Amino acid sequence: MGEGALALRSGRLVEACEAFERAVAMTPTWAMAQLELARCLRLIGDPRGDAGQHLATALAALQDRPAPFLERGHRAEDAGDLEEACASYGEALSLDPGSAEAQAGLVRCVPIAAGLSTLERVRRASRGSPALLAAWWRVAEVAEALGFLDEADAALRYLIDHSAAPKRAAAALAAFAARHSRPSAMQRARQVLGP
Repeated sequence: MGEGALALRSGRLVEACEAFERAVAMTPTWAMAQLELARCLRLIGDPRGDAGQHLATALAALQDRPAPFLERGHRAEDAGDLEEACASYGEALSLDPGSAEAQAGLVRCVPIAAGLSTLERVRRASRGSPALLAAWWRVAEVAEALGFLDEADAALRYLIDHSAAPKRAAAALAAFAARHSRPSAMQRARQVLGP
């Protein structure tokens, strides 16, 4: 399985899948190999449609670990099933409350249509993990959609100050400022973007 993990880390997905397939063929009951194969197959588009079967095998054996629930969340999210994605990420978070991956998944899968309860959830996520920038992006998006413009403005400014990609956040702030005629937000965005 080490060969597959190394190939996966190096971005050689097909090679990684082949290595995980060999591991599963040698030891079909090895749940972690099943999980890694499911993950790898999902990343290459599940060409044979059997990633779900491998994930089910892993889930049956690894109910006490967050990794298979994270993978189930990713699969559901990829399929557009936000309800299943949220449930899976929530299960992963209950098993590992510090999981940034599960927190980010929850932030991504909560639809804006849920209104104020959505905003409150993403506010909690951003306050609970200030470094979780996905939560701050979601706060900006949901707050703007609900008309909480000061909060959206503040979230975008936070992203400018804390993101590894401040120009992306500044471009979002500039677009926000243009949509809502907010000169001070446009001025801050221009400071980062230049004239």
